[in-house]
Formats: sequence, C-alpha cells, structure tokens
Amino acid sequence: MSGVEERRYLMLGVCGMGMAPLSVFLAGRGDQVIGVDDYPVKEVLDLLEKSAVQTREHPLGLEKITDVVLSSALRRDVERVEQIKKEYPDANFWYRGELLAQISNQYKSIVVAGSHGKTSTAANLIYLAENVGLNCSYILGGLFKEDLRPPAKFVATDGYLILEVDESDRTIDGFSPYQTIITNLDLDHVDSYQNENELLETFASLVKRTEKSLFLGESNDVLEGAGENIDVQLVEGDGLVFDEQNWQLAKSAVHSLIVDNEVRSGGWVPPKESLVKRRQDFWAINDDFQILADYAHHPTELSALIKHTRNRFKEAEIRLVFQPHRYSRTKALKDDFVKALKDEKVFLIKEYGAFEKEDAEGSSESLRKTLQEQKADVELVGSVSQLIRLIEKDFLAGEPVVWQFVGAGDIQFWTDYIVSHFQQRKEGFEPHWYQYLEARIGAKSFFSKEEPLKKKVTLNVGGSAEYYFEPANLADLQLALKTADLCGVNVRVIGKGSNLLIEEDTVEGLTIHLGKNPWNKIEQFSDLHTHVGAGVSLKALARHATKHGLSGLEFGDGIPGSVGGAARMNAGAMGQEFCDRIVELVALDLTGKVHRFSNEELNYSYRNCSSVEDLIVISVVVEATGKTDPNLIAQAIEANRSKRLASQPAEPSAGCMFKNPDGDYAGRLIETAGLKGVRVGNARVSEKHANFLVTEKHAKAEDVVSLLQHVKDRVKSVHGVTLEQEIKRF
Repeated sequence: MSGVEERRYLMLGVCGMGMAPLSVFLAGRGDQVIGVDDYPVKEVLDLLEKSAVQTREHPLGLEKITDVVLSSALRRDVERVEQIKKEYPDANFWYRGELLAQISNQYKSIVVAGSHGKTSTAANLIYLAENVGLNCSYILGGLFKEDLRPPAKFVATDGYLILEVDESDRTIDGFSPYQTIITNLDLDHVDSYQNENELLETFASLVKRTEKSLFLGESNDVLEGAGENIDVQLVEGDGLVFDEQNWQLAKSAVHSLIVDNEVRSGGWVPPKESLVKRRQDFWAINDDFQILADYAHHPTELSALIKHTRNRFKEAEIRLVFQPHRYSRTKALKDDFVKALKDEKVFLIKEYGAFEKEDAEGSSESLRKTLQEQKADVELVGSVSQLIRLIEKDFLAGEPVVWQFVGAGDIQFWTDYIVSHFQQRKEGFEPHWYQYLEARIGAKSFFSKEEPLKKKVTLNVGGSAEYYFEPANLADLQLALKTADLCGVNVRVIGKGSNLLIEEDTVEGLTIHLGKNPWNKIEQFSDLHTHVGAGVSLKALARHATKHGLSGLEFGDGIPGSVGGAARMNAGAMGQEFCDRIVELVALDLTGKVHRFSNEELNYSYRNCSSVEDLIVISVVVEATGKTDPNLIAQAIEANRSKRLASQPAEPSAGCMFKNPDGDYAGRLIETAGLKGVRVGNARVSEKHANFLVTEKHAKAEDVVSLLQHVKDRVKSVHGVTLEQEIKRF
C-alpha cells in the first residue's frame, strides 16, 4: 500500500506466530511498531529487531499510540485488556484477525483458510509466486526454515497480498478475498464452534464474499451461495505424500494469477522439504536412528502424518511422542484421537492447555486411560530425562527406528533438547542440561559452575552454587526455568541476599540471581505509578521517589533488600509495608509461566505474601501516596536514617532475626533474656539491637544456625514465647 498514514502500533503478544509476521509487515510499510510479550522467544526477538520492531518488557507509559493490537489469546484475559484500554483511551483496539482483515481488504488478497495446512500452503504459495516473478506482499502465520525469507513482506503496490486466515477466533467473518484457498474442513476449535454445521456456515460465508476464484482441497460442501462469476477448482494430491495437496493448491492458485500478468514461466519445481519451521523437521542422528517433528495436533493431521511416515520409512520401527493441545479439543475429539493413535507405540507428555482452564477430561492422563482401554501401547512421560532413558534403548540397539515428536505446544522444547542430546551423544560423551542451556542463552546472560555465594548475601557466609545464572532478559530466564523443570533440576532464587542464610555446603541445582537488566530498571510512567524490576534495591527506589517527589515510598530506604524479595516477604519499616504500595505484581512459576496479581489478589500479612511464596517476582508497579516537595521526602529519609544509625548495627547482618510476635517485640524478648552480645563462633547478637545477628570475619553458616537456635531456645525458656525466624535458610 502506498500513501498510508503512519501509525504507531503496540502489539501485545508480539512473539506469537501470528503477531510477529504482522508486526514485520507493519514495520515494513513504514509504521512504528512496539511489541510486548509475556513469553519472548530469542529467535523471534532477533527477527523483530532486524525488522525495526522495538520490543520492551511492559506495555505501560508509551506516548502517541494510535493502535493496540491484541493476540487472540488475550480474549480470555478481560482484566488485562481493560487495563490496557484505560492506559490508551484514544487508541484503536484490534484483535490480530480484525486488523489483518482490515489490511487484507485494501488489496487483491489471496486468502488461505481451512482447518489444517494453512501455513504450509501459504508458504508454498509465497515460494511459487516469487519463483515465477509475481511481486506480492505477504503475511505468513509462521517462520520459514533456515531464515530463507522473512515471514512477511510489504510491497509498495496495491496488488496481491498472500495471507492465511485463522477461523478459530471468528475474525474470518471480516475478510472479503479476491481469491480463496480452503485446504480442508474439520471441526477443530470446539471452543468457538459448537458443531460442524456452524463451521461450514462460516466457510460458506467466506466463499460468498470471494470475488474471483476458489480452490478446494477436499469438499464442495461450502459452495452453496458462491457467486456466479467465481472460478472453482477441486484440487487433489497424492495421499501418500505429506503436504502434496498443499503444494497442488498453491500451484493451481498461482497458475490462475499469471494469466493476466507478465511473469516467468519456470519455477514450478516443489521444494525438497517443508518450507516452514515445525513442519516435517528431520534429523538423521545416524543411519538407523532418525527423529522427526511436526506441528500436527488434530486427529486428521495425526492420521495423515502417521500414514506418510510409515510409507517413507517402511523398514523402521515408529515411535510417536504426542502432546495434546488444549483441553477442549482433546476432550471433544477424544474418540478420534484414539482411532488415530491406537495402533501406534505412543508416549504422551503433559497436555498444553494454552489459555484454557484445566479440565481433567481433556488431559493427557485422560487420553492415556482411554487408549489403554482400547489395548493401545501407550505410556505417560513426565520429564525429558525420563524420555531420554526410554529413547536410549533404541539409540543403542542399532535397529532402524524413527521417533516422531508431534504437537502444537511446548513439545518444541522437548524436541530441541532431545535432538541436541543425541547429536552430542553420538560424538562420544554424555551431554547434560547445563550444556544445552549454556549454548542457547544470550551473550549478555551470565552462567557459571561452582559460583561462590558468600559475597552475594549480607551475612557474608555460605558456600557455592552448583550452577549459577544471571539472566539478562525474560527469554533467557524462561528458557532456564523450562530446562530445569523438564530435566528435574532444583531451582533457587536470590535477590540482594539481605534476609538469607546460605549453608556452607554446595547449593545443588540452579541458583538464579536477578541482577542484570531489565531486573534493575525503574520507569516512571504516570504521576504516581512506577514500574520497578525485581532486582532494584529498595534504597534505589526510595531515591527515585525522592527525585520525582513521590511520597509513601521513602520507608524503603532503610530496608537492605530488593523489590522482589520485599514483595515476597512484605518487607516493612517505620510502620509501613511494601505490599500496600503494589498495584500490580508480575511473577513466574518454576515452569516459566507468567502470573499477574492486582493488589486485591495479593494475600499478604505481616512479613508474608503467600500468593507469591513459591513464585519468582520479576516486576511490580507501585503507587505513591501523592506528590510533594522532594526536599520534604529527603528530610524524612534522613530522619529515618539517623534513627537507624542510632539503633541498628553497621556490621554484616541479615536484618531482624525473628518476626515480632503479636503485641510484643522480638528485640525486647531477646534483650530481657540476657542475650545481647552472646556469640557462637564468629556470629553474635548485636549489642546495639538485640534482634540483629551480626557476623565477624571468618564466620561460618553453622555459627549463625547455632546462634539462632540458642536465641530461640533461651527466649522460649525465659518468656515461654516461640519466636518465628525471619531469616530464610537456603
């Protein structure tokens, strides 16, 4: 398109396989595009950067946003969408399919639709159009293999636009194509369509809106009501050749376009392999051991893939690793899945629910039970390590075998990890999870073995981390968590280490420290609201608040910890608590999944926030109580600082040892029990404040442990009160 007014787009979910290509297209036509994603992917982030698409950690506080584009997954997150609408009240709001339809209708659009094979058919169409010299714009719904070409291209002409259309979110109703290709029709998205008739009606309506020509992969059921001038072709492929029909559909469509165009007559040779990533990926580990991967996640696709694989590898044993995708699909089509899988050797991994709520009837376990009732050879696998042990038997046997990894969820990670494992395995050494992670994290992230932790905690005692990781971005952090989760590696997280006791023994597993960008960023995006990374110290936040005249945050200057730790334990000082100031909190669980909490959803109390007790806080939005003169805030901070210096020790400590019991003070109980100055080894109770344990040079963790227990026992003996320890043991 030429002469289009420049827009400024905010893309939410920018790393999705629909959103990323659309973002590349918009940037290509000259618009400003900014993307945010809870699940960033390094490969996609690199692509977006090359395409002049900016990415950032959160969607708040941007200026001059004209359009906000939402991934279809956000349809379920009503609160999140409403929050963004309040942030940008003057912007146009689109779901991806709505904007795609609006763009499509400005072109002679060639729409690829259908239940399966859309991306492969669209990729073939793009490949052919370029080969014969048709200079088309295009927007793919995936990524080309080996970076052969970008997933989207803008051509400054009002000519053809090739794109695929997803029926799942019903935005298909907004498209009026010049040419339509329908690959096939199966009831797939049962959360959007109640039955096959409803699906047929949707596609029949698309056919009615088609201007020029229609190419069908399998059925005439949608032809009723088609325009009299529309050209219709039913295109068939060789059922034994996977993707053959998709190729023939693309070939027929391009043939129809070259009638009125001056183009080259050559270029009709099909590619040797699928053009799209996650479609028919293949690795020959050795002469007998092969690994295949495909995106198939519907019973019809599974049946076709299994048929094709058996025809291709006639002499080999076939194993199928399958991840069910969405509870609703697995539950509704369970009988069809059983028909497709019952004659295979199947290994099921945990279902990928996407944005759906958990439903036991649509789980992998439910599918396993149903398959077993049909006497199928099926096993549920819980971890990558477990699956590797099963595959090892075939790898070492030396008999022809093909392992297929199939599904649309995070099975891609399993595939990547296992391929990496056996590619290294054949080179003669036993690979480990940390080698996989180390090879894939960005250059700015830090990864090490046997990292000393003593200097990373304020008590200045402790041993080393078996594996230590400082991620420089969310993508690397989530990759580390996913790797650790599926490989059964224990994960621990440290912040500023101000409330932490680390034992002298090596800390097994992976220790993560959020000390680099973006975890130490502070961004002011409104008069009272501040976005703060989990690695920011409370002292730095207090300084920021002072500079901007934000009252209500100055108490943090006296708390020697990070924002993430302060949120997890609801840190406080001077009668104020940190969680009272939180408007929104973002955290990850140990699988890398994102969780968001408003203040009302945070279950916090004195020195505790149970909502995030088992989560990794990555950022918060805090709200000041008001705006005031920065000098007044500075004076308040200085007054509080003077009180601390007069009452708290300067030696290394972890802050207060014990929580204050109801109606009393731990410091008073310890002091009146005669414990001030008491020591064990090189750890002692402070003479200045009895609830502070301080360490001296050469102190050991066991000194601290013994002293804490001694104080607790003595207070119990003298006062009959059991103190609750505030220092966390690692």
